[in-house]
Amino acid sequence: MTIAKAVASSVKTPGLYQTVNLLGGASNPGLSSLRVLIISPPNTSGGDITPNTEVREVFGPDDVATALGSGNPGHLASKRLFGHHGIASCDVIAPAESAGAAATETQTFSGTATENSTLRFRIHGRTADVSWLSGEASTAFVARAVPIINALGADLFPTAAANISDIDYTAKSKGPWGNDVRINVSVIEGGGGITISANPATLGTGTTEPSIATALTNIDTREYGLIVLCISNADATDASSSSNGELLRDHIQGLNTGNAAKLQFGIVGHTGVIADVKAGAADRNAAEMEYVYGQTFEDLPCELAGAEAGDTLRFVSLRANYNRIGNKLDLYGPADVAVSKPTDAEVEDLLQSGVTPLNFELGTNEIFLVRPITTHSLNGANPDFRALDVSDIHGIYAVARDLRTATPIEFANASISEDLPPNADPLPPGVVELKDVRAFVLSRIGFWIKQGVVNRAAFQAAVDAGDFTFELDASDPTQVNNILPLSIVKPLAKIGNVIQKVA
Repeated sequence: MTIAKAVASSVKTPGLYQTVNLLGGASNPGLSSLRVLIISPPNTSGGDITPNTEVREVFGPDDVATALGSGNPGHLASKRLFGHHGIASCDVIAPAESAGAAATETQTFSGTATENSTLRFRIHGRTADVSWLSGEASTAFVARAVPIINALGADLFPTAAANISDIDYTAKSKGPWGNDVRINVSVIEGGGGITISANPATLGTGTTEPSIATALTNIDTREYGLIVLCISNADATDASSSSNGELLRDHIQGLNTGNAAKLQFGIVGHTGVIADVKAGAADRNAAEMEYVYGQTFEDLPCELAGAEAGDTLRFVSLRANYNRIGNKLDLYGPADVAVSKPTDAEVEDLLQSGVTPLNFELGTNEIFLVRPITTHSLNGANPDFRALDVSDIHGIYAVARDLRTATPIEFANASISEDLPPNADPLPPGVVELKDVRAFVLSRIGFWIKQGVVNRAAFQAAVDAGDFTFELDASDPTQVNNILPLSIVKPLAKIGNVIQKVA
């Protein structure tokens, strides 16, 4: 019988080789915390990391601010990540800053107040209330407002500057991701005699995406359970081969097989319009990636990715395939929930298109995960949901990590023999039969059955049917080839009650 191989017979480098087919339908590893990587270009000033080459271990948001600069999207993503899982194991790498322009925008004020008033500034979800006193001209108000806004600086991506009766905003790092910063100012008290004559919805003029290509080459030898990619909505949507979402996908998929297989998963956030996030997810179309989406959220896209990564780390550490449907995420959300709350039809459309939608609890407006899914949704023009739930991916990865750790330990320095016939003389110490390999691997799978990760019934049916295959390679007698068809226990997503009144 010929079976698929995880390593070619001609390869001579010893070791355990694995290929994890996500679309195929220590002794206690998999229960420890996964390591996460944040990829984010630095601010123009304020960060001390060496771009492209330095991989820095961080222990909290303050460390990320030191590396990248305060208010940097990677810094804000780390706040969400550590806020959801305070003991996260985390590294940061910074691609070089964009060579383009930083995003800018201006708010313009005029008039002299005829009554005491209060204006509320909203800058990507953060708020600051500023008084405009009766009899005060706009220039005096602007001079007071700017330092109050900048006092939020560690939590803001743009800085504010007074320009006579204008407030000019400039993103702290160059590139189109500054264009995702939503800004607004409104009168919440008074208002007599004053005018906001320019109040743009977002920053603009940010140009030229940075590239993570060089940084990725410097993490080829490292494995991260989760990779948080801090990019703009435009970059997340971009279907070109040079887009950073595409580069991360190719990086992950290019390292997921062989003797040094990396079992990695990428997370991208998106806060634009539904058509754009669907286009980006469809182009990624990868079981190893997730696009988490908040419709017109004021948070930066990377904050959504950071929050999702933190929630994943927290619950995967409890059980690899933990059902996180309905989990709450700590985010600002949109300025107007009533306008931005997705309809039932939109939620279903997003789930059919490889997007993880965020929604709101009625009454409390708490933000929750509708269903964490991968971007794998299409096979040509046809739906393909073999790798739908993120919990499936983390479950199968946990089993693979366990076998990767436990199997070489169990068979260190062993020699291999075909199974001996009944009543044959026993083999000397250190020589194992093929059935010993089989028994050990199946015992490790049994461990994951008890953890509620591997489906017991499907496992037993596959064993009974002979679908678990173990053989000595026909060309290389030092090599054992295994096929392990596993089904992961699914999340409870739906309950359907048909309620009938009877007489």
